[in-house]
Amino acid sequence: MSGKAVRALTFDGMGTLFEIRGGVGRFYAREARRHGVALRTEMSHKPERMFFKNPYDGTSTKQNIEAPDELRDSFYRAYKQADAKWPNFGSENNVESKQWWKEVVYNTYRGADYLTSKEEEETLSKMSDSLYSQFSSVEGYKLFPETKAVLADVRERVDSIGLITNTDERIHQVLESLGIHHLFDFVLCSREFGKRKPDPSIYTEACRLSKHHPSQVMHVGDHYEKDFLGAKGIGMEALLVTRGQDMEEEREDLRGLIIPDLMPLHSTFGKRLDMTEGDVFS
Repeated sequence: MSGKAVRALTFDGMGTLFEIRGGVGRFYAREARRHGVALRTEMSHKPERMFFKNPYDGTSTKQNIEAPDELRDSFYRAYKQADAKWPNFGSENNVESKQWWKEVVYNTYRGADYLTSKEEEETLSKMSDSLYSQFSSVEGYKLFPETKAVLADVRERVDSIGLITNTDERIHQVLESLGIHHLFDFVLCSREFGKRKPDPSIYTEACRLSKHHPSQVMHVGDHYEKDFLGAKGIGMEALLVTRGQDMEEEREDLRGLIIPDLMPLHSTFGKRLDMTEGDVFS
């Protein structure tokens, strides 16, 4: 690492600062039930029973909830298909983000055989609109426990804090709803910027906005290629957040640069640490 002090921080969003509330599979399963769509597990065998909290009125009832693995897997397949067809949430093809996500929603449910052709179009359209709205706010996401406190603390210790995220323009609404938008000096959204991580240009722009040389800017994220290598590629410092995931700590480039959550930043930047060789995280 360089001997220059870190003067600015940038963060990834999903998986680093916040996560989907309840997981994407269960979220899609819940939305299907709200629209009267029978889950395949309910038609084939007795599903798991658990308490379900209605996000709209807060009531809890004990009812059938399928293990959401099938919908989750279908979602990731649909996401990759949409990304291959219309990269970067449609920005490269002049496709609106809402239409991009509608493609994902349609193919997620169709891929899991949750709807018949007779009911498909009208129901899918309603479900897509509902999910798009819910994933525009705290209704769809939740902060990790330490996020807000750490951001507020390190904001007082460095010159600039930014967000670099591969997502669409709703990120501004999401950050506002989560109560952390004001903690950032700038937000770089891949759809709005036109390039996504790990493209060097989005990191270069972040350094320009932070008004610091890349060697004085540290990026914190949870993806090895998109976050860690992307930032390192233009000379930034970087930390990889694991949040319980197994990482190859034996890799030379990751040695001392893996943190389990954001709490190490609390003490590190509270002391305005000079990131010289040997100052590592454990």
